[in-house]
Amino acid sequence: MGRTRIGIYGGTFSPLHNGHLRVAVKAVELGVVDQVWLMVTPLNPWRVEEHLLDNTARFEMVQHAVETYPFLKACDFEFSLPVPQYSSRTLRALKEKYTDYDFSLIVGSDNWIRFREWHDCNYIIENFPVITFPRDGYPIVDIGYPVKVMDVECFDISSTRLRSMVRSGEDITGYVPESVVQDIKKNGYYL
Repeated sequence: MGRTRIGIYGGTFSPLHNGHLRVAVKAVELGVVDQVWLMVTPLNPWRVEEHLLDNTARFEMVQHAVETYPFLKACDFEFSLPVPQYSSRTLRALKEKYTDYDFSLIVGSDNWIRFREWHDCNYIIENFPVITFPRDGYPIVDIGYPVKVMDVECFDISSTRLRSMVRSGEDITGYVPESVVQDIKKNGYYL
């Protein structure tokens, strides 16, 4: 049997929604990877989120959401890494710690389009396969780097929109896993 192929799909996941899950599940269904680790990022270098839930709350929401998927894992690996968390540093540290796994990076086309701006992007390309998927408004373009394009239907929702819906009292059922709905209600998140 070959080495286990792990797809690293990072984000603040505030909150995780069905679009995130669809991408993760599809990556395994298509045989692109064997597992997907949903890497809960403490701080995205591209964003400053004023109302970001604390790390533990977001990690627990992702944990609850993936409980029924044996090939998905909530991952808090970046919590112990220096800030800001650059994907290149995370992948380097994962490769050093988990020597029996082969890692890939999963990014949306919104991130792929600006991948050349990423910290140490050449290191990533030289050492890890990159997998991208379509995001509304961001065509998958050739930026001169190899990339595997994953055919997955876009899910027209964002975590930003979901937080706004929660604040205005709208029902987010159907947009997020039921466990996430329950976590948000129980803990009064995003109000």
